Amino acid sequence: MSVPFITGPRMVEFSGARSERCGLTWSQQRFWRMMADEPDGRHNYVPLFLKVPAAHRLGVDEALSCLRTLAVRHDSLRTTYAESLSGERIQCVAGRGAFPVDVRPLPPTGASGVRDHLFGPMRERQFALHELPIRASVFVENAVVRHVALLFSPIAVDDWSRALLEDEWYAHVSDSSRFPAMAADEPWQLLQQHAWEQSVEGQHRSRASLDYWKRQLEQPAPALFSRTSVTAASGGREGSHEAFLTSFAISAAASCLAVRFGTSVHTVLTAGILAAVGARADTSLLHFALVVNNRFAPRSRSMVGVLSQTVTACVDTRGKDFSQIVSATSGALLPAYRYAAYDPAALEGVMRRARRVTGRVATPPLLFNVTNSRAVSGLPESHPAGQPRELTSRTTFRWGHEPVAGHVGLYVGARPHADCTGFFSRGDARAVPRHEIRTILMGVEALLVMAAEGHRLPPHALRAMMRA
Repeated sequence: MSVPFITGPRMVEFSGARSERCGLTWSQQRFWRMMADEPDGRHNYVPLFLKVPAAHRLGVDEALSCLRTLAVRHDSLRTTYAESLSGERIQCVAGRGAFPVDVRPLPPTGASGVRDHLFGPMRERQFALHELPIRASVFVENAVVRHVALLFSPIAVDDWSRALLEDEWYAHVSDSSRFPAMAADEPWQLLQQHAWEQSVEGQHRSRASLDYWKRQLEQPAPALFSRTSVTAASGGREGSHEAFLTSFAISAAASCLAVRFGTSVHTVLTAGILAAVGARADTSLLHFALVVNNRFAPRSRSMVGVLSQTVTACVDTRGKDFSQIVSATSGALLPAYRYAAYDPAALEGVMRRARRVTGRVATPPLLFNVTNSRAVSGLPESHPAGQPRELTSRTTFRWGHEPVAGHVGLYVGARPHADCTGFFSRGDARAVPRHEIRTILMGVEALLVMAAEGHRLPPHALRAMMRA
């Protein structure tokens, strides 16, 4: 007689891990401020959807053991944050403890139901700095694990880290012989990153970056759309509007263009956004802030933890065809990466001095998070075949929650995968009319597909495409 499988909460205990306290890294300082100043922001989470290949029979205990191994291996998953008696912000890495895992039956809708749970109930409550930065749900069918949904605090995991964890998970469940070898390599930890940032080399790097920032802050940043057009289109509504686009055509086109232009997929995607915005908006001088991973040193590429800062750049699209916009974007991104490591507290001093001298500090109306991801290898997915235009029929677009608090004119995040690219966009209705978000995102797909097919796309063609 078979025993029915019992679902419900399980505690994953860990012990014997590293335990230490120290100050915050530069990137942790940035996210501490974001979580404290924008506690209602629904973007304060990092989701990870994992599936188990159909050929594998993974038990719940095995899945929990894998999650325990990941938590012990990466300090940031066992780290909480607090203020000392002297007021210093510190990170506390736990050597022992436990985190809950919700074991649930697989929904009747399968993977779609798992995603609904991940982006619904699991993120209803925002992360607090004093709690462990991980939430987990395991979905079971006939006592076999089929999917795992993970949610991380943004102060603990970024997109690069997310991909590292994803790669390790699939190495464990798909090819168990790979995982011991992978786990034998000790990853770079945030405690080591903090020590480097306080070193002579780290402080020198910060000063050089702040010199770059000072020059960028003095540049004027014109608005994207005129106040008249924004007021008329938005009907006076405040707040921002969220939108989501998933496109297989963009991934296929961007990969083709990256090879053709000898650059990265991230550069092509950034250029596509700039070309679409420039052709649609009232200005072609596009100042933008860029969230950049500081994975310059080989050691830091193995670290699960936030390692990113925001830098500014400017691209003038006036008179340029798309290939020239790609070249200009590449030239703007190179120094952005070079000067992306800096002490944010020192940056505040630079901004105060700039205000005293100029009376203002340039605030870019665009914010991109396009360059913060890492390719994941060996995922058990089937990649769709076909040319970019053939894949446009699979494009999906949907609106998110609205209205929410707005902090930047237009924010665009893009996460390129091997088979598809996911876009998340938030537009402040006081700066970008709501309907422009859909036009811009769909325009990125249209122009990348056209460029991949060999069309030159001079300025007039870009304008016509975005205004059709």
